Amino acid sequence: MMWHLLRALLVVAVVLDALQPAVGQSDTYYNPNQNQQNPQQPLLPNQQWGNNPQTNQYNNNLNFGQTNPSDRPPYRTDSGSYNDLAGQDDYNKRLGGGGGYQDNEEPSLTRGKSSYNIKATFLESLHSREPTYFIVASRMVRPGLIYQVSVSILQAQYPITVHASIACDGVQISGDSKDVKEGIPETLLMRIPPTSVTGSYKLRVEGFYQNVFGGLAFLNETRLDFSQRSMTIFVQTDKPLYMQGETVRFRTIPITTELKGFDNPVDVYMLDPNRHILKRWLSRQSNLGSVSLEYKLSDQPTFGEWTIRVIAQGQQEESHFTVEEYYQTRFEVNVTMPAYFFTTDPFIYGRVMANFTSGLPVRGNLTIKATIRPIGYFSNQVLNEKYRLGRSPLEQTNIYNERWRYNNPNQNPQVQYNVPGQLSQDGADLSQDILYRNQYVVERHYQFDEEWPFWVKKPEYQDSSYEAWSGTYRKTLPYLRYFNGTFDFKWPLRELELLVPNLANSEVLITATVGEKFYDEIISGYSVARVYNSSLKVVFLGDSPQVFKPAMPFTTYLAVEYHDGSPIDPNLLRQGLMEVSGFVESRNGGRRDWPAQRLPMSQQSDGIWEVKIDIRNDLNLDDRPQARDFLNGIQNMRLQANFVDPRGERIQTELLLVSHYSPRNQHIKVTTSTEKPVVGEYIIFHIRTNFYLEEFNYLIMSKGVILVNDRETITEGIKTIAVVLSSEMAPVATIVVWKINQQGQVVADSLTFPVNGISRNNFTVYINNRKARTGEKVEVAIFGEPGSYVGLSGIDSAFYTMQAGNELTYAKIITKMSNFDEQTNGTYKHIWYSHEGNPDELVYFPASSFGVDANRTFEYSGLIVFTDGYVPRRQDTCNRTLGFGECLSGRCYRLEKQCDGLFDCDDGTDEINCHVRNDTELLNYRKYRFNRVLRHYENVWLWKDVNIGPHGRYIFNVEVPDRPAYWMVSAFSVSPSKGFGMMNKALEYVGVQPFFINVEMPEACRQGEQVGIRVTVFNYMITPIEAIVVLHDSPDYKFVHVEEDGIVRSYNPRTSFGEHQFFIYLEAQGTTVVYVPVVPQRLGNVDVTLHVATLLGTDTITRTLHVESDGLPQYRHQSVLLDLSNRAYVLEYMHVNVTQTPEIPYQVDRYFVYGSNKARISVVGDVVGPIFPTMPVNASSLLYLPMESGEQNAFSFAANLYTIMYMRLINQRNKTLEKNAFYHMNIGYQRQLSFMRPDGSFSLFRSDWNNSDSSVWLTSYCLRVFQEASFYEWENFIWIDATIIEKNMRWLLQHQTPQGSFFEVTWLPDRKMNRTNFDKNITLTSHVLITLATVKDISGTLGSRVALATQRALAYIERNMDFLRHQAQPFDVAITAYALQLCNSPIAEEVFAILRRQARTIGDFMYWGNQEIPQPPRKLENQKWFSLPRLPYEYDSLNIETTAYALLVYVARREFFVDPIVRWLNSQRLNDGGWASTQDTSAALKALVEYTVRSRLREVSSLTVEIEASSQGGKTQTLYIDDTNLAKLQSIEIPDAWGTIKVQAKGAGYAILQMHVQYNVDIEKFQTKPPVPAFGLHTKAIFHGRNQSHISYVACQNWINQNESERSGMAVLDVAIPTGYWIQQQKLDTYVLSNRVRNLRRARYLERKIVFYFDYLDHEDICVNFTIERWYPVANMSRYLPVRIYDYYAPERFNESIFDALPTYLLNICEVCGSSQCPYCSIYNMGWRASMSVSLLFFSVFIYLLRSRTHLVLNMMQLLT
Repeated sequence: MMWHLLRALLVVAVVLDALQPAVGQSDTYYNPNQNQQNPQQPLLPNQQWGNNPQTNQYNNNLNFGQTNPSDRPPYRTDSGSYNDLAGQDDYNKRLGGGGGYQDNEEPSLTRGKSSYNIKATFLESLHSREPTYFIVASRMVRPGLIYQVSVSILQAQYPITVHASIACDGVQISGDSKDVKEGIPETLLMRIPPTSVTGSYKLRVEGFYQNVFGGLAFLNETRLDFSQRSMTIFVQTDKPLYMQGETVRFRTIPITTELKGFDNPVDVYMLDPNRHILKRWLSRQSNLGSVSLEYKLSDQPTFGEWTIRVIAQGQQEESHFTVEEYYQTRFEVNVTMPAYFFTTDPFIYGRVMANFTSGLPVRGNLTIKATIRPIGYFSNQVLNEKYRLGRSPLEQTNIYNERWRYNNPNQNPQVQYNVPGQLSQDGADLSQDILYRNQYVVERHYQFDEEWPFWVKKPEYQDSSYEAWSGTYRKTLPYLRYFNGTFDFKWPLRELELLVPNLANSEVLITATVGEKFYDEIISGYSVARVYNSSLKVVFLGDSPQVFKPAMPFTTYLAVEYHDGSPIDPNLLRQGLMEVSGFVESRNGGRRDWPAQRLPMSQQSDGIWEVKIDIRNDLNLDDRPQARDFLNGIQNMRLQANFVDPRGERIQTELLLVSHYSPRNQHIKVTTSTEKPVVGEYIIFHIRTNFYLEEFNYLIMSKGVILVNDRETITEGIKTIAVVLSSEMAPVATIVVWKINQQGQVVADSLTFPVNGISRNNFTVYINNRKARTGEKVEVAIFGEPGSYVGLSGIDSAFYTMQAGNELTYAKIITKMSNFDEQTNGTYKHIWYSHEGNPDELVYFPASSFGVDANRTFEYSGLIVFTDGYVPRRQDTCNRTLGFGECLSGRCYRLEKQCDGLFDCDDGTDEINCHVRNDTELLNYRKYRFNRVLRHYENVWLWKDVNIGPHGRYIFNVEVPDRPAYWMVSAFSVSPSKGFGMMNKALEYVGVQPFFINVEMPEACRQGEQVGIRVTVFNYMITPIEAIVVLHDSPDYKFVHVEEDGIVRSYNPRTSFGEHQFFIYLEAQGTTVVYVPVVPQRLGNVDVTLHVATLLGTDTITRTLHVESDGLPQYRHQSVLLDLSNRAYVLEYMHVNVTQTPEIPYQVDRYFVYGSNKARISVVGDVVGPIFPTMPVNASSLLYLPMESGEQNAFSFAANLYTIMYMRLINQRNKTLEKNAFYHMNIGYQRQLSFMRPDGSFSLFRSDWNNSDSSVWLTSYCLRVFQEASFYEWENFIWIDATIIEKNMRWLLQHQTPQGSFFEVTWLPDRKMNRTNFDKNITLTSHVLITLATVKDISGTLGSRVALATQRALAYIERNMDFLRHQAQPFDVAITAYALQLCNSPIAEEVFAILRRQARTIGDFMYWGNQEIPQPPRKLENQKWFSLPRLPYEYDSLNIETTAYALLVYVARREFFVDPIVRWLNSQRLNDGGWASTQDTSAALKALVEYTVRSRLREVSSLTVEIEASSQGGKTQTLYIDDTNLAKLQSIEIPDAWGTIKVQAKGAGYAILQMHVQYNVDIEKFQTKPPVPAFGLHTKAIFHGRNQSHISYVACQNWINQNESERSGMAVLDVAIPTGYWIQQQKLDTYVLSNRVRNLRRARYLERKIVFYFDYLDHEDICVNFTIERWYPVANMSRYLPVRIYDYYAPERFNESIFDALPTYLLNICEVCGSSQCPYCSIYNMGWRASMSVSLLFFSVFIYLLRSRTHLVLNMMQLLT
């Protein structure tokens, strides 16, 4: 009867609850009168209601203008709850269990997901049934892991079967069932599929009775959180910064939750700064979890932040590294100093080092300047770029974006990519230099007090420094006159403090400028240090406020540190005094002080104090009811910590502790006494309560996975349990204990504790430098578990202390593994940030639950609970859906005010975890706080992957780099049984060889030049040594002698063969330079060997010098197709076109330079040409043209692509060749993307070089090549990102007119395309149409747009057929015919008829051209026809490209008369592998590949070719061609070539016979003349400096062929410079970006020449001027050098002039300081810039006369006597 009455009352209560909510209700309904009763609850603004979709479903007639909260309707905030009794029915069904969210809600820590207090009072008083079940499960689901559900049946009439299942998007993916007995907890296990992806996951748990009638005991369902992360993935690179051309070496290390290596395949991607995928490594098998890869950067990558993306089991991880542009200067200035100083430090100190590229210290003068500025006032990245490049691309971008936003406030600056003309490229108007002049920046020069030689008077300086202690002025100077390569500076901090109001939180920029007199070079370096206040800071770990249970003892921790987070010296801390006091407050307003305690510092962790609090004992409370009531009535506790340091400075902090909420004041507490839990050992837990209980449940979970689930009995006040720590628990795990009392109330507690799982895998690395006595090698020994993997990494300390994220550190690993996406309790942890740049140090301690009640204890542990018991939840009136968060005290605050620096909660809850370090800003500071030197990029050592052998050791030797460095060697290991481990601290190793040499010399020179080899000898020992520098004997070079008194001739000095020695004396730690002059004796590659011998040993170095002939090279080429398709024998005679002797009878002139004439005969089967004559093939190797623009790079990519396709199609595949080709194609693809703009278009030159426009023509060509490279068989070798193709296509389609034609936005570099660009656009439209027909497999709407654009373009061409019939040139017709043929257009037949009419036939040849071309030249001599090399024709490139397109059409139509076209194309070759330029070569290659694939004649090719050259005395050489070497280039070199070549071919098939002849001339009339004068060229040079050390060029050029077109195409100026001279690339880049030269788009320094690119030239002169400087000493330099201007896409339009460098030709070896025999070199070469006293000059003359004319002096003295 009582049960029915209670049930009726419960139903009534539910109905009343639905009609009018109770005041104490927290979550389900909102009480409109709440604001009157709780003044802390803020009024909700009325606009919130309009944005809430849930509001309108309850009242659609809201008055939005009213602000009275009493008029607002009640609304539902959350339907999911643990104890939702409103839906109770006969079988006790429960829906929407703990943690259940609606589909449109987001899970969060502090929102009220569960309404535990709905019936709090009612349940307390009228709960008539004990709970029957309690189910706990994790809120987090992860792929591949076991999901556990802990089930406890508390009481049941019948046996119960529990079934749990997990569904994703309504489909069950896993499930389990078990029979559960009363009182025995069971665990249901469900494996989540590894292939699981993001979706809506739900957990459903059902209980069924096993009696006769069956029936449902309970049913619960809730949403789960899905995280893709099932492991921790680390990425390690060998260094944080790279320069262009380097190789990025990296490892990916996925570690599972068990700390084992992930042994399944992983996918790795390389992304450029624009997030384009450049390279994929799919399904890479790991070495015990580690995948070690490398990636080559091109010489022109996209600079910025690159990304390595790793995907393992669906989980994605990204790591970043930076690629910078860097060019080495002649010497480098390196400023090293600590990154941080305190205001209490006596000095800011550091070291300035200046070294030449050889490592030799620089001697000159030094200036040091300090600039003080507030932190963050300037961008250190901008500063770094200016020192590296002389300009800052980042600053220019920022200036441009600011300008753009100002001028276009409603547009996005990223839409426009061309810098407007009014913006000066050098950015002088908004440069940072101007900012130095304001009041925030203070500059000061360092005052040097140096001793001067007694005969030199020290200059007076006004601002002499005043010495207070002596009362005198000290004579100091703002510069150091005698700087010897190293200077240690100490700048008193007091002096700097006087300059600024407050030095704290400032940056001090130290700039060191070194001037070197000999090379007349001034170079600066810098370093930045931050100055912080040295005041201390004391903090409680875990932030304030925290939760405590007054009846239970608890522990908290204190840390003392500097204000910037760096650790304090432990000795200082031990002298300090830590005192903690506090008080407790009760709910009735009472207060009681907690006794103060003096605490000792922790023995295990310096800087940490442990605070243990037990209120019952500390306040001497007994067991009387009053004491018990006082304990239960405690509301909060405040602790105050005071630390007094030895200097008397007092610092303090406070901690607020809020009492845990339990309705009956029943508490359970779990603690641990294990100080350092380690995997494999036991951890001891202590569980205590303040009420009687017989048993309790507990579980241990880590990373959202329940690992242990058990029940324990308790007989005494404290229960101690021991649990074995498994590897899955590392690095952080949580134990949750709970008990359900007889009233159905749940009491719970949790403890999150650290677990060390890394130190289990113990391995050791030793570096033994005693094994090799010479110091050239060291032995590395690794000891560990057999079979385990060890990854080593050695890096220069300059980069290691940068801590830029590339290295694996202990703190980084622990922090990353601890955070597994779930927002749960953490441990108490503290990170020390190192000033010295060492890795961060991490300490962490167990932490109790931050949940203020049992409900939140489960919630903050990442658990969901199903029960019909009562899980207490403190009243919660803060609704997150309306933007309110809950304070720990129970009040509310606006969520948008979180972390705003102000306490909106009285207890400060809204500011918890807000003091997050700005890692990005700190990383940028560390990266850019010093200027770069080459050593930074190169100093990488010991990158090695090792597997330990069966005996537990691995020993190997490794060479120590020559350059001395301070190495930091780190290592990690993955063991099959013990998992991941790493060295806690990096090994420090100073690698110094006792002595070594460095040899510097040019890589190439010209015949007859005398090269001074610079040998730098280093002695790093602490004692002086004697050494001998030895030049080895060789027939290939002679030694140049200097006669007595330094007399030597430039053109014919005395030389000799044999070994030559120099004896030198080296001071301890000293360096000496020896110049060894040699003159090569033959052309080609000459190996020069030198060694230095001491008593310790020798160091030998060999360098290769490539020797070329003097004069201007002239080329002749002839190509003959050997056709044995219908005959068995062919005889060919070829004329070399060079006379036997260069002498001209009765004339001073000569035909060519002696010895420069050479020829190369090459034969290749088939008609396409050789397969990879060089690796890789590119514009330079095939055509001898530079390749600095986007089109030339795309051609180089296409040439490799077509060659690989050709190999595949003719069945000549070679795995090694293909692998190398794909390697270079990846580099070319990477290089090509640097020319792509963000909108998908390509420009001819990179946007960071200049402001060249995008090009439809180039974008179309690149898109076509990329599409052809997107071949499914090659995807694992080269991957073309489909998004790039789509971006290119979208941009291309934007440039189609409504009529259907495509239009260009700029003047095209290839004039063939320009002819119809401005009226009919037929040529460009056909060019784009070929691309549209090639790119077919684009899906979606873009694919339909492409199809539509294709139809419109075809219709446009059809409408303009009259133009093709009457006005078109052959090229227009040929490219249009090919485009229409590809598109299968109905008008293709008619256009083909036009094409056939325009064909020209001459002899056996057929071609298309603007004018008739003669047959390949031949002459009849001795009744034999000799073929001759041809000269350039007027329209070479145009004719070749036109004929190539025509051949493509003929082959596609399967026309019969094709061979004459192939024969003509092969006869027009100008190089072994190419034709005139890039576009014609690209078209010809493609056409010939299509032809040979369809002709199939190669399948029967077998030829024997015999070659006999008259210049070789009738010697015959034989070459064979068959199916094994069909397309391989076979060549014969003929030195001193002249006369004739006889070739006999036998067999069947085709072969291309080619002869390439080169000879050099030094007279203008024998130069090759252009077929049409096209360019004007005028050059002038001024020789100045010491002995012509500087040469200033002025070159003016213009377009004079106005009859052909008003402008040229893209023009290239090629200026050869004398051997040994150079110019820094940074200067050329700045020159181009200054826009001082019209149309100049790129300038590039190459070996012995400089190339300038112009958009076009017109009738007005365009002049460039630049200055080159001597770097290597070279005497008797070549007198005649070529200067050439040409149209890149029509190279037959050129002009070449001879530059006469007579002043450098006359220099002898001593005038360039190229020999250590020169006695006066050190004085003489100071040149005109050096100032010398008159007295010193007279003294020198007197000594000279005294030595050389002694007899005259004696006679004078005799006369005087």
